[in-house]
Amino acid sequence: MYTGRNRNYSDITDDALQKFITRKGYANIPVVAHIMKDDEGNYYIGSHDRKLIISNEGIDLIDETIPYGVIPEDCNPSMDLVTEKSGVKRNYFSVDIILWSHRYPIMKASYNDEIYFNQSMEVSFDSFEYDDDGYAVVHDFSMSALCLLNKRDSSGTEGNNKNQEPCFESSCVKKFSINESTFKHNFELMLEKLKEYESASATTALPVQNTELNNNHQTKGENKMDFTKFTALLSDIKCEGNDCVKYDLLSADEKFIYVLDKENGRKIYSVEYVLSNDDPVINWKTKTEGDITFTEKSEDKDSHLTIIYNELNDELNKMHEKSYNKKLNEKINEVSEQLGEKYNKLQEKYDTLKESYRVAKEKLDKFEAKEVEKQKQKHIDSVKEILDRFEKKIGKNPEFIYFKAKLGDYEKVDLDKLDKDLTLMSGEIMINSSKNENFSYSPISTNVNKYSTENDAKNRYGSLLDGFMD
Repeated sequence: MYTGRNRNYSDITDDALQKFITRKGYANIPVVAHIMKDDEGNYYIGSHDRKLIISNEGIDLIDETIPYGVIPEDCNPSMDLVTEKSGVKRNYFSVDIILWSHRYPIMKASYNDEIYFNQSMEVSFDSFEYDDDGYAVVHDFSMSALCLLNKRDSSGTEGNNKNQEPCFESSCVKKFSINESTFKHNFELMLEKLKEYESASATTALPVQNTELNNNHQTKGENKMDFTKFTALLSDIKCEGNDCVKYDLLSADEKFIYVLDKENGRKIYSVEYVLSNDDPVINWKTKTEGDITFTEKSEDKDSHLTIIYNELNDELNKMHEKSYNKKLNEKINEVSEQLGEKYNKLQEKYDTLKESYRVAKEKLDKFEAKEVEKQKQKHIDSVKEILDRFEKKIGKNPEFIYFKAKLGDYEKVDLDKLDKDLTLMSGEIMINSSKNENFSYSPISTNVNKYSTENDAKNRYGSLLDGFMD
């Protein structure tokens, strides 16, 4: 699951998930499923399957899912960055689960060897509210089960071929795997510690004092045995895979040498040898496990000295472990410091980019605001131009005056609709005006003397020409 809005129209807050994790609300929760068979006998699982049973005794809602596993208390909870198919990256809360596959055929219904099932959570909202978009904003929730869902590639809508889509897109049950790089790193650290320990042991003599090693112990006046030849022989025998000396010489008598095998659990062995021209020849076929008293190891119990040796050996291991941990912590601090420096540099670059982005976004916002304002004013001017054009025709008409006053915010006016409405209004007003106008006809008559003999010129100019005409 992830926080924020999901496809079930719930919005799980970060605080709600943190509460759930803090109180370990996932611990010992059952993993449920509804296993079925198709017509061919193949196993598959359903979803949050329930059935309604109506009988004379009433109506019962039966849950068909049953437990096939559990979320253990120590389930390694983590937040994992997952890239969805859409490309969106989300932090998923993940846990390890246990499936009882040895008892139930649950794995026969799995998708493949790597991704077993889709999965969904069965939760109840303990504290929530609805936002303006209809999402349930969850402030606290409880979990009753983790439900396995059928995962298939087919686009079928029924049975084995139906892919049961989870609420959280990438929610699924995968095969358990270890982090190979982490395991390899830890293993290499362990080998490094072992090499350091063996190197220290190879250069430091292990003092062993024992006044009763065997029946042939040396006494004062006898020739002392030359251990350097044994040490030289043993120094040529290395541990497998590295150059560490495999055996440390503990002691020797006239027949046996007693060595500590550093490669085989730091066990003590006795080995027969003979002298040839004062040089020892060791017969490794006679190598026999013993104890600190250099006697053959008893299967019943360890000797008192062996117990003491084991305790000393444990203390020695603790000392080396303490030294190793100290060096490891120093290395961790060194690496952490280096990572801290790299982080600070990256943070500086990030802050620079963030500031550049802020400045660029601020400029873009201003430009967009101006562009919006420009388009807004252009729209308003277009509205005014249309109104002015029709006002010249029907501006004094009450219907037009009322229409203009009622028009409201010019920003929201549809230009095409405005032009169409005013065109229709103008036509109606012109038609109505023509119907209401009254026309009158007053004929004018003129007397015409058809047979007049008067001088037309005289009559035309009155008495103006009387002095010039007879």
